[in-house]
Amino acid sequence: MNLDIQRGKTISRFVEACRDGNISLVRKVYQSFKGNKITLLVSHCPLTKLSGIHAAAEFNQLQIVQWYVHHARPSPEKVINLKCGHVNVHATPLHYAARAGRHDVIKWLLQNDIKIANKHPLDDQNREPID
Repeated sequence: MNLDIQRGKTISRFVEACRDGNISLVRKVYQSFKGNKITLLVSHCPLTKLSGIHAAAEFNQLQIVQWYVHHARPSPEKVINLKCGHVNVHATPLHYAARAGRHDVIKWLLQNDIKIANKHPLDDQNREPID
């Protein structure tokens, strides 16, 4: 693991780019990342405790969510079912999209041929995404 990722700089920059819908910066960070690319995709920002796909789902960045799933091949389920980094919070990107009312992201996640472990996962307060 390189020093940048240990300090969280690369991850923070990547998650911020996902949140902001800055696809060119997302691609740049992804391409320049020296380690396993899946490691970057499933890493959480040390400040927000969100992964890039959580941030993109919450802020309605559908293009980023789609990019994320495409680059998580051959196992997009790993990022779609990823829990956020908060202790005892079991919220997936679907939870974040639902809480923020991001209907396009919700629809895309549910309608694509991706194995969502549980389409009605419970978060830390025993709420489904639609709650």
